[in-house]
Amino acid sequence: ALVIETEVAEVKRASSIWEQRLLDGNEPAANQRVRIGVTDLNGRPARFPAEMAVALEPYQSEVVLDV
Repeated sequence: ALVIETEVAEVKRASSIWEQRLLDGNEPAANQRVRIGVTDLNGRPARFPAEMAVALEPYQSEVVLDV
């Protein structure tokens, strides 16, 4: 069975970093680190919505809120 583990490593004003691990049984198969940016409708950086930052708190490896 393949298992994907995901955690939110960091939430900042306009971005967040997510870390994912793909496991094949108990063996690591792949890792990835993704930075996700928040933009307004014109594509310019925008503040991370406070309610989303709060919703992500349970998934954070270390709570780092800078909103």
